[in-house]
Amino acid sequence: SGYWTGLVNTKYRQSLFTFPVLGVYKLSPRCRISFGPYFSVAMANDFSGSVYEGYLRETDPTGDKITFEGDDKAAYDFSDNLRMIHWGVEAGFSWRAFKHLNVDAHLDWGLSNIFHSSFKTVNFDLYPIYLSVGFGYAF
Repeated sequence: SGYWTGLVNTKYRQSLFTFPVLGVYKLSPRCRISFGPYFSVAMANDFSGSVYEGYLRETDPTGDKITFEGDDKAAYDFSDNLRMIHWGVEAGFSWRAFKHLNVDAHLDWGLSNIFHSSFKTVNFDLYPIYLSVGFGYAF
């Protein structure tokens, strides 16, 4: 760990089982909005990647310099440091476009950092934000 300056390639994947608690307001017979908190439990976690074309300063910004040039890469895997429980807010919109066609959009905005609070290697918070857009056939 240390202070990195250079390029980063990160893969983040997380499978979540989510419990939304939403209030729904009917704007018109064809439009509805929803809003409320959600709680998620992670089923699978992956946060890994590599750093390259740059340098690492060990301990502090003036520490020993380790340079990565050309094909030199350093891999990392912080999957074990990801939270298992997440929470946030969800806002949604549903519109009955035609007699049998619904169009939906939901935005989930995480309020909990994806990493445990004790994890200090990534020294800024990362919050999950998801947008889902879909359609459905109403019988």
